Amino acid sequence: MDESQKDTGYTMPKKYVICNRNGQNRGKSDSLLMVYHLLVHKYPQCVTRLDEGITYQEGKDLYAEFIIDSTKIALLTLGDNVKQHEDYLKEAVKFDADLILCASWRKGKTVDHVIDLRGYDYRIYWLLNPNTGDENPLPMEKSISIEAFLHEINSMVTNLFNIPIL
Repeated sequence: MDESQKDTGYTMPKKYVICNRNGQNRGKSDSLLMVYHLLVHKYPQCVTRLDEGITYQEGKDLYAEFIIDSTKIALLTLGDNVKQHEDYLKEAVKFDADLILCASWRKGKTVDHVIDLRGYDYRIYWLLNPNTGDENPLPMEKSISIEAFLHEINSMVTNLFNIPIL
């Protein structure tokens, strides 16, 4: 066995979280709703669960599960600090999602709920809209606009799972 064939003990993660992290009323839910509509448009038969109107505000947040080419995707638009945030992330783990698309605030319990997913072997990517004044970025955080968010999600999901969204 040559050097290149030795086991380094590192294995690539098989489960991922892409979290849109930002302050209140900064477009987290809206950008994830766009992703939801793109997925439903492109893969209409792949929605296996849909819970709509799950938040205390305006009823626009949702939780959805998809199975696309044997890849399980959970999408939670809710990023507010309410119990449902943690509960639906637990639902995504129970679903055994390969990919969780979600939202969180910049700090506090919603961030903690997402970080807790590491205990289930998820690798977390943080996306952040620009000009938030956040002086405490998290590891793997990238600052982008909503339009760039859609392209970034498309690129990441296509590269990780060969599932184009756009």
